[in-house]
Amino acid sequence: MVVRTNTMAMNAQRMMNINNNKVSASLKKLSSGFKINSAADDAAGLAISEHMKAQIKNLDAASNNSQDGISVAQTAEGALNEVHDMLNRMSELATKAANGVYTDTQRGNYSDEVNQLQSEVDRIADSTNFNGIKLMDGTLGTNGTSGVPTVDGKSALTLTSNPATALVSTTAAVAVNTAAATPTTTSYTFKIQSGDKVIDKTFNVVSASTSATSVDIYEGDKKVGTAAAAAGVATVADLGTAFVGILNSDADTKAVGTFADSATPDGKIALSSTELGSKGAQFIQDSTGAAVTATAGTGKDAYQSATVAIGKTFTVGNKDFALYDTQAEVDAAAEKGITGVKVATAGTVVTGDLSTLAGKIKDKTGYEPTVNGTTLEFKAPVGASSTSANGLVLQVGDTYDDYNKLTLSINDMHASALGVGKNDISIATQTDAGKAIKVINDAIDKVSKQRSSLGAIQNRLDHTINNLNTTSENLTSANSRIRDTDMAKEMMEYTQNNVLTQAAQAMLAQANQAPSQVLQLLK
Repeated sequence: MVVRTNTMAMNAQRMMNINNNKVSASLKKLSSGFKINSAADDAAGLAISEHMKAQIKNLDAASNNSQDGISVAQTAEGALNEVHDMLNRMSELATKAANGVYTDTQRGNYSDEVNQLQSEVDRIADSTNFNGIKLMDGTLGTNGTSGVPTVDGKSALTLTSNPATALVSTTAAVAVNTAAATPTTTSYTFKIQSGDKVIDKTFNVVSASTSATSVDIYEGDKKVGTAAAAAGVATVADLGTAFVGILNSDADTKAVGTFADSATPDGKIALSSTELGSKGAQFIQDSTGAAVTATAGTGKDAYQSATVAIGKTFTVGNKDFALYDTQAEVDAAAEKGITGVKVATAGTVVTGDLSTLAGKIKDKTGYEPTVNGTTLEFKAPVGASSTSANGLVLQVGDTYDDYNKLTLSINDMHASALGVGKNDISIATQTDAGKAIKVINDAIDKVSKQRSSLGAIQNRLDHTINNLNTTSENLTSANSRIRDTDMAKEMMEYTQNNVLTQAAQAMLAQANQAPSQVLQLLK
């Protein structure tokens, strides 16, 4: 028997500490409801759980985004319902005015109502918004250049498009492949820049032998094409043609432009960008590794230039403008809602007249055309896209990949954009009224098509929301299995460890008494 070292007490104390720690851990799990309260509890489980939590929050946010998208579509569709009603009324009035039993004076009464309906269509197009974002003024549409109102020249403007100076066009050279007695691979890497995005496309051309009559083209492990060959070597023209077919089929590259063999079969691939101007796609490196310089006005955005005639009205957005020889004509035009400018010299348009007119256009529409000599140029503002396809991009997924984005486009719904503006139709005479019937019916078809598109998007977003909510629910369930405490099981563990702790305490007390037995030997 020894008194200096009490091994039994040390063992009992160690077991008591272990059981105490287990009791403490159980209490933490039972009180928090989580079986992982720190990385020490389950390092791998914590990492997986935190990733799932982030994904769940993103999915829930995407579901809310999709619901917002439905609200946007419903807001626009509700406004278009009223536009439809007004167009139907205009068609009814035009049909009545086309009847020969009325005089032109009586048709004037119908014209007054049509004018009011045209103004209300324009007001709805200007005022309909969601969270301050205008929905129907053309900024979210696919029928105009971003940042530029719809310009309707009629007989007053001679509009000249300038896409040639804005087209991004580049060519990339192709070199011949290498052949040998054994299978040989030659790599070709093209680099294409589209806005801020760079697309790398690497193709491996495999020649089986020096007697091969064709070569296989791979992208990674996937075979994507073939090219004719002689003695295992394909000509640059044949390789170029094969690459053109592949690039025009690839999802990434066909989205940015059209690829074609160059004018002469010299093994060059020509890229014509889908988008014009400074946002356009272009080759920046050919297959030989050489840098490519763009041609045909890269960096310039497409625009329209306009020559203005005196005394004739034209439309920017939904506002009417004109140049006049006299102030009396300007005043008379103002009573009809036309913003006029008196030219300095009757019968002549000079730069100063157009500068004044450009200022008026800015005051009324917020857009200021560029004055170039004796023409107006309608260019996209700096920073605006030059593409003709715009829209409101909705984030409907948990990542920022293209497949998790949905573009909601709403075309310009002003009366002039629908073809039923005050300069487009008249029912003042029987002949004009007859012509107006078809024009108005065409406008009804345009609105119907837009409403159909909005309805389709709403239905799509309903399915998107259902999928997001289901995925979020399943991930939440999976995360719960990793992170949440099984209360029944943990209570069992707590009870067991609590009993063991009390037992260890009792045994420690007994072990502490053991050395005192030595005193019995000293009596």
